[in-house]
Amino acid sequence: MAGKGYSWNSSSFVSGLNDKKDFLIAASLLTAFILIAVFYSFGYTTVTPHLMDVPIILCAFFYPKRGVAAAVILSAGYVLMAALLTGFSGIEIIYAMGRAVIFIMIGTVVSFISEGFKNEKKRYSDLFNNLSDTTYITSCTADGEIGEIIECNETTFKNTGYKKEELIGKPVSTLISGTVPSLRNTGNETDDTKKINAEGIFVIETGHKRKNRPSCPVEMKIRSSFFDKKPVFIITARDISLRKETENKLTAQAKFLESLIETIPIPFMYKDHDLRHTMCNTPLLNSLYLKKEDFIGKTVYDVLPAECADEINKMDLETISSHQPVSKTFTIPLENGKEYVTLVNTMAVFSEEEFSGIITISQDISNLKKVKEDLRRSLEEKTILLQEVHHRVKNNLAIIIGFLSMQKTLMDDEECIEAIADAENRIYSLAAVHESIYLSENISEIDAGDHFKNLIGSILTTCAEDSTIRYSIDTGGCKMDIRQAIPASLIVNEIITNSVKYAFRNRKSGNISLKLHKDENGRFNMVISDNGIGLPEDFDQSKSHTLGIKVINNIVRLQLKGDVSLISGSSGTSWNIIWK
Repeated sequence: MAGKGYSWNSSSFVSGLNDKKDFLIAASLLTAFILIAVFYSFGYTTVTPHLMDVPIILCAFFYPKRGVAAAVILSAGYVLMAALLTGFSGIEIIYAMGRAVIFIMIGTVVSFISEGFKNEKKRYSDLFNNLSDTTYITSCTADGEIGEIIECNETTFKNTGYKKEELIGKPVSTLISGTVPSLRNTGNETDDTKKINAEGIFVIETGHKRKNRPSCPVEMKIRSSFFDKKPVFIITARDISLRKETENKLTAQAKFLESLIETIPIPFMYKDHDLRHTMCNTPLLNSLYLKKEDFIGKTVYDVLPAECADEINKMDLETISSHQPVSKTFTIPLENGKEYVTLVNTMAVFSEEEFSGIITISQDISNLKKVKEDLRRSLEEKTILLQEVHHRVKNNLAIIIGFLSMQKTLMDDEECIEAIADAENRIYSLAAVHESIYLSENISEIDAGDHFKNLIGSILTTCAEDSTIRYSIDTGGCKMDIRQAIPASLIVNEIITNSVKYAFRNRKSGNISLKLHKDENGRFNMVISDNGIGLPEDFDQSKSHTLGIKVINNIVRLQLKGDVSLISGSSGTSWNIIWK
């Protein structure tokens, strides 16, 4: 058979009569010779050449590699026959040879054309068989459905394990394990033709049967075409087992991640690179009174008021640009009229330097805000109450000072008057602390500079009415609590009072300075100096029996747990007190 690679030759007329091609050639050749003989016997020599065209064209078409040789042989036979029939007439032989040349040219042309067709067919056949995907052609039934398998490529046999005779002529369900898709457009919503893409290709994922093996998942593409001028369907099936395995793993990981996120007790969500919500947990939906379908796939502008959405969007953009976590507090109005106060923490996710999404964790601080507000109000109430207490203490101390002043006016003894004046100053030092506290914005501490300025000014007004004593204060913004302020005020009162009384005796003017600073270890260092006459050379601070000195030493060592030192000379006296 020609289809099996046989070549036509002269013996084909006898040995290959059962072959349709050889039989057709032999029949046409025999008919041509008979008709030529008949026409020549009647003198019709001009018709006879055309009778040889048919067998020559058939030989050249069916056997292109031997077409030229067949044309030469048949042309030679024609010339010989013409010579025999015309009695070897010279002119007829010349005519016959001319026609023979034409026969040979026709055979050559047809051979080349047939060879080209054959090579093109082989090229497409090789291309078809070498496709990496399982590919087969099916017939198209009268009603437009997929019919029987009429051709398969070699990959089909390799991937399925079937032989050619097990597939050709069999229904397509021999390979498709699922329901065979219907390609008729019925107009129903469930019509399979809804799966035809813009290129006119029907795409579906189904199963493919394999001989003696489990079926495998495939992506099947079906397109209509023509084969041998008949409508057919070309089906390609690509094995997607690896893709399905990967998809199943990713699905399992996604479910695990979703379950893990659901265990987080605080609101959580993830936004993709387009800032659309792709993942969230139930606490987030509950906090916003939303359903999942109203949140997933939406942007913040789809679920929150525009003003609030703008603020959150700005936070997202800041998170992306900074590459750092960002935290902010938002008050979100809800549809039920309530407000959702939340602390939002965001972090951008990058994959190979490309932004891929934002992780957002929020915390409902509505109750915390209420607690803070309650604490603030409670603190304000207690602050007012304590300020009132300090105010009343100061007033009570002022009453005591008033009583002492009244008592002092009734006395004639200078020592008694002086002792009562000293007591007044000490009590005023206490009152000044309470006054500074209730006037301070922060009742837990007072500004040392303002406090000592008022205290020293009051002492000088009381004790140095006839003198011009200037003073300077440098505290560097130090703050003191009440436990430090009261003993420190008493110390300042004693030292300033002593300076006014003794350092500037018989003087109309003088200078006093107070310096206070706090080192990195939290220790206070207070230096009080004057430019008076100084203390006697034999003065010993530790052995002094005066009340003022005893008060200073006892307060520093017993209350402040500090140290006190004294330097005195002709240029003045300087006290150095250190405590923590």
